[in-house]
Amino acid sequence: MKPYLRWGIIILLIITLIPVFLQYIIFNNGIISNVSNDGWAGFFGGYIGSIIGAFATIVAVSLEIRHNEKIRSEGLKREFRPYLYFIYIGERCGVHYAEIYNFGKYAVCDIKGYIVEKEEKKLLWNQHFSLNGNGKYEIRIAFPNDPEGYYIYEFQDLLGRKYRQVVKVYIKKGTEEDISFSSEEPELL
Repeated sequence: MKPYLRWGIIILLIITLIPVFLQYIIFNNGIISNVSNDGWAGFFGGYIGSIIGAFATIVAVSLEIRHNEKIRSEGLKREFRPYLYFIYIGERCGVHYAEIYNFGKYAVCDIKGYIVEKEEKKLLWNQHFSLNGNGKYEIRIAFPNDPEGYYIYEFQDLLGRKYRQVVKVYIKKGTEEDISFSSEEPELL
């Protein structure tokens, strides 16, 4: 049985048994008292109400703390998460080049580049270097032969968490060749 369910059952039993306790121990006893039954009922009503209010406050505060911790943890994950972005530079001697940017605050390590064509994933390059936060690096690129092809980049952050990021290339041909990239948000593996 889960702990919160067990505590819920115990609290429900206590709340159910309190009126029975008050009836037989306080109101229907032979003890002579200067306070009437209405006075005792008001006292115990306020007393029990304050206990219930304190319990509700403790539950609300603990839920709020748990929620804030979850948000803080997600914020830390996002803060350490690298984010790669690509900009096409141009062609030199028949080779296409792009700059890879890390828009993350911290470094990215062990970058592997894959090209995916017709559901087949091929390793393009495997670079064992780190790219600083807000840093850039020039890479050679090969364009997919398949118009539906795209790139997958796998890398690590400083904490050793692994990510995968899908990058699509768009080639528009008009009077000049225009090449651009579209990066999806990195996915934690």
